[in-house]
Amino acid sequence: MLSKDIAVEIDNVSKKYFIFKNPLSRMYATLFKTTSNSREVNALKNVQMRIPRGKTIGIIGQNGSGKSTLLQIITGIINPSQGNVTVNGKIAALLELGSGFNPEFTGRENVYMNATLLGLTNEQIHEKFDDILNFAEIGDFIDQPVKTYSSGMFLRLAFATAVHTDPEILIVDEALAVGDVRFQNKCFRKFKEFQQQGKTILFVTHATELLIRHCDYAYLINKGELIEEGQPKDIVNTYLDLLYGKQNTISIKSSVTAGINGTNLSLDWANDLPEPVKQFVFESNLTSENRRSYNKNEYRWGDKRAEIIDYLVISNGFVDPVDINSSDYLEIYMKVKFHNNINNPIYGLTIKTIDGVTVYGTNTRDGATQVSPKFNDTYSFVKFKLTPKLIQGDYFISLGVAEDVPGLEAPPLDRRYDLIHLKLNHNTLAFGITDIGMEISELN
Repeated sequence: MLSKDIAVEIDNVSKKYFIFKNPLSRMYATLFKTTSNSREVNALKNVQMRIPRGKTIGIIGQNGSGKSTLLQIITGIINPSQGNVTVNGKIAALLELGSGFNPEFTGRENVYMNATLLGLTNEQIHEKFDDILNFAEIGDFIDQPVKTYSSGMFLRLAFATAVHTDPEILIVDEALAVGDVRFQNKCFRKFKEFQQQGKTILFVTHATELLIRHCDYAYLINKGELIEEGQPKDIVNTYLDLLYGKQNTISIKSSVTAGINGTNLSLDWANDLPEPVKQFVFESNLTSENRRSYNKNEYRWGDKRAEIIDYLVISNGFVDPVDINSSDYLEIYMKVKFHNNINNPIYGLTIKTIDGVTVYGTNTRDGATQVSPKFNDTYSFVKFKLTPKLIQGDYFISLGVAEDVPGLEAPPLDRRYDLIHLKLNHNTLAFGITDIGMEISELN
């Protein structure tokens, strides 16, 4: 018997499909119960999960990995080829845009039909109907056929219906991607309410930020298999490995000890720099691991055609600080060595909270900063200057170098996530993340 602390148990679940060459082969297979003229596809292979009650669980994976198939099995839409799923509680699911809605019916009729299927009586639906309509914000369109709705209206009504039928388990599969920003915010407030009420949420998304921010635990599915589970931040890192490829192994030590004076890079411009920065430019024996603010738990990936070999932090005259004032200028220098010719490099910086929420990020491409082509065995030195203005706390800074290639999503050369760990002090008792400089005054 399933423990009351477990909302969903997925036990060794597999799902096979058979792909036929043509409709005639499919008809023949149906009549004679044979799969001889087909190709077998394993949408899921031996998946095991135990979803605890009252948690928000993220499921992430590339397109075609089997996420949606798994959710359809959990909700009973399709049966597994092998294994069992046990559900402990009433499920409301938003598996795809308008799923379960009859396009010929009006919005009102679809609400009553869906809520009835979820176990509500007509009287209960009538009591909740105004709340559903107010949440969906579609006005008089509620009495129009849903085939006339925009994708956003479809989403609003489907989500509003699902969350107002008092489910114990809510499943959302990428549907929020079509909602406008304000409605998404409204949905996530509802998520928060569900979490406070001890409900279970299964949330499938490609948005890594949403996974980190809203989920307590996460699963990564790839090619039908569950390949990793754990804390959302760790799962996102592995997912990024799948998307961009694990970094190639290059000895940073050998790259650095070669020095920079033997390259064809002119460093005359560095002679007028402040002494700590000049030392940073010319020094060939130090790496980022020598810095006090270095985070040994950084996460790094890229194809290594270039690599970030060192950084330097300066704030208020202090070199390599770990504790700074958020109102002071912060200078961060980055040293990059190129192992290949790169015509259009991109340099970027991102600041995140301790739980992985992005506070700020930008790069030279988005900022329209002029950069020069780089050649094999040369260096680039980049300076980032900012005033953080962040509320007191611990923050992590990521540095990256990528290549701007038309038609591609900036292939990463070297990205060092959470490379720098700084503790920021702030002179107010404000809460949140950033200080927006608000002033409060009484007028009477």
